[in-house]
Amino acid sequence: MKTLMIGLLAGTLLLSSISAFACDENPHHRGGQHSEFGHHQHHERMLNHLEKKLDLRPEQVSAIKEIYQQRKTQGKAFKQEDERRSRHYLLQLDPNASTYDADVAEAAEQHAAVARQKVLLMAETIAKIDEVLTPEQRDKMRSIRNQMKDRKKGRKAKHAKN
Repeated sequence: MKTLMIGLLAGTLLLSSISAFACDENPHHRGGQHSEFGHHQHHERMLNHLEKKLDLRPEQVSAIKEIYQQRKTQGKAFKQEDERRSRHYLLQLDPNASTYDADVAEAAEQHAAVARQKVLLMAETIAKIDEVLTPEQRDKMRSIRNQMKDRKKGRKAKHAKN
């Protein structure tokens, strides 16, 4: 079990290292969603899209902006915690040390805890936005989400054929 967990964690870290390196080397990823200002731009684009599609009132737009700002603040704390147990930490460990398995297991547990907190934060954000919307806007939002889900399934099916 330990060997399987270590193998999975090492594989995940290797893939994330490769993808991070690829993104750094690809100029098309710079300034995108994962840049320093990228998530802010993403939230702005999403808010503009929702404002148009859901016909949001100005006070709703302000409330959703505030929700996104709160999420951004909380997300930064998670990011800092996650970075403490990142692949860099694991790469510094000595596989021959007597505490290696325990150190890796602790890192995996902490990483899982941060991932859980991120999921809970996202769910909380969705619930808060839902509270701001009228019943008609909630219905429209569900419809938009279903359309997005269908498009995503279509893209996955298209790529699976290739």
